[in-house]
Amino acid sequence: MKRSIVAGVLVLTLVAVGAAPASAKIARGTFAGTTAKADPVGFKVNKKGRVLSFYYDAVTLTCTDGDSFDSPTGADRVQTPTRVKFNVSARRKFGITARNEQTGFGWDADGTFNARGSKASGTLKVFATFNDQNQQDPNGTIRCESGDLTWSVKRK
Repeated sequence: MKRSIVAGVLVLTLVAVGAAPASAKIARGTFAGTTAKADPVGFKVNKKGRVLSFYYDAVTLTCTDGDSFDSPTGADRVQTPTRVKFNVSARRKFGITARNEQTGFGWDADGTFNARGSKASGTLKVFATFNDQNQQDPNGTIRCESGDLTWSVKRK
């Protein structure tokens, strides 16, 4: 069976929530790295020390019906909109909860910066629900998940 996530529609309807108000100042920059399974991941930090444009690429999801597929890559990768910013807590932590109630697609990312603010690491979990016709459906019976993936990034 062939499955895919419609990323273009997802980004427009993605609902994301950030962590508590910012207290730790992380210097502006671009961070890039990979998950433990070598999937690209990264984000930017703006001049106010907030995380934005969090992305991941080619994450493999395994489904309850035995199928598996990768999340979109390249220009179609899953990425939070630039206008959505995530605060970094006093403990240098941030969190993202993204859901699309219309498609049954979502993901969670948590991260922590090191003391110098030059690296970050965390976890990522991606999931999607499909119906028997392989269409994204929040009420579908087929659940696909990545499992908990650890990731690490460095300032570029």
